[in-house]
Order: sequence, then structure tokens, then C-alpha cells
Amino acid sequence: MRNKVKTYCFTCLILTFILTLLRLVSLFNFYDVGVGYFNSSFITTLTNVIYLISSLWCLSSLIFIPKSSIETQFTPNSLCVKGASAFAAVLFIFSAIFMFGTHSKFASIIMLTSLISTLFFIFSLLNFKVSGVIRAFASIFVTATLTIILMAVYFDMTVAMNSPHKILGAFALMSSMLFSLCETRVYLKKTLPRTHFAFSLLTFMLGTSFALSSVIYVFTSHASEFISNPITLGNIAYVAVIIAVSVYAISRSFSFEDAQTEII
Repeated sequence: MRNKVKTYCFTCLILTFILTLLRLVSLFNFYDVGVGYFNSSFITTLTNVIYLISSLWCLSSLIFIPKSSIETQFTPNSLCVKGASAFAAVLFIFSAIFMFGTHSKFASIIMLTSLISTLFFIFSLLNFKVSGVIRAFASIFVTATLTIILMAVYFDMTVAMNSPHKILGAFALMSSMLFSLCETRVYLKKTLPRTHFAFSLLTFMLGTSFALSSVIYVFTSHASEFISNPITLGNIAYVAVIIAVSVYAISRSFSFEDAQTEII
């Protein structure tokens, strides 16, 4: 079963790379700055089709991986997970600092929840021997941060409701929220391994392709605030949180083992 887990993980990495490239091509060649939408083209259509296929592939692990055949450790002793935890902690701190100077009705809440969320990643990075309840409490703040950002994005009327950026960003945030809730269940010893694994993959695929392509486009095209707002959902701090959770999610997906492995 471990081989099947690795197959899903590496396939997800490949699909994410392809989607990031395709979305970059679409942004640089088919993005209409004036209206904030993509012009119709074969590339943009292909990108949407591959997004659908990739999402179904990630979720297919719920079917093709047998029930009770995999599990993940309470605190994986993995350099990959520790590195991703450090990376995520830094980005959550960056998000909190950035929100400090942002005039938004959600700014103060996001700043607070982002700062507390760093504890979750610090526990994973330094392998602190803290109780599952405390770990679960810290992980709830990650979910809260994602939820409030989703609310901020939804109620941001500077980005059209049917904007392709808003739709993709919302899906990435929702997947991240479900992944974070699966993390919480690990620390409460109420695990859902297959669901946890599937949303680890989906979160990385959606979040990384969205966030990475957005950041590259904005910083390499010298985009004005008007151009960049729809792409970064109006706030670079939001994108930082998405990429942080996405990177942690893929590191977590590689930590799944056969169910016979003893959980720490």
C-alpha cells in the first residue's frame, strides 16, 4: 500500500507542476487586464479540464486505497514535514505582520489567528511533547484563519463573484480547511486516514498551482494594484497562507504509511 501512496503523491506533484505552468501561460497570454477574466483559448480550456481531472485523481484515493489500510503518525519524524512546518510558520508570521498594516474589517482577526496558528507548525517542527488536546486546539486556529480569509475573499466586492481567480482561490481555501480539520482529528485520535490523505493531495494541487502562478505573475509583470488584486484575491497575505498550508499538506501526504505501522 505504501507504493500506492507514493504513486499518488508523485503524480500529484507532476500534475501540480503542469497546472502551474498552464496557468502561468494563461495569465501571461490570455488574461484580459481590463475585465479581470481570461479570453477564450485552447490553453485556458485545457487548464480547466486538467484541473477537473487532477481533482478527481486526488479524490479517487478515497476509493482505490482500501479502508483502514493507511495511517499517519501523530508527529511524523520526517525532515520533509519539519521543513514544511518551518516554512509554513514563517509564512503565517508574514501574513500576520502584513495584515497589521491592512485596513480591513477582517485584518485584526486574521492577524491574531495567524499568529496563534504558528504554534501548530512549531509543535510539528520541534516535536514538542504536548498533549493531543493542545495540538488540536492549535490546529483549530489554522482552520479559523482559512475560514476568515475565505469570508474576506467572498465579501470582497472588488473581485467579481464569478472571477476565475476567486473561484479557484475559494476551492483551494475550502480544501485546506477540510485538510486542517483532518489534522485536528489526528490529535483527537479520531482519524479519517483516507479522507486526510485525499485532501492533503487536493490542497497541495489547488493551493500551490493557484498561489505560485499568482505570485510569479504579479512579481514578473510589474502588475499594478488593479491588475494584481483579482489574482492575489486582493491581499498577498491570503496567498501566503494558502501556499503555507499547501506545502505542509504535501509533506503530510508523504508521511502516510501502511496501517501496521505503530502510531507515535
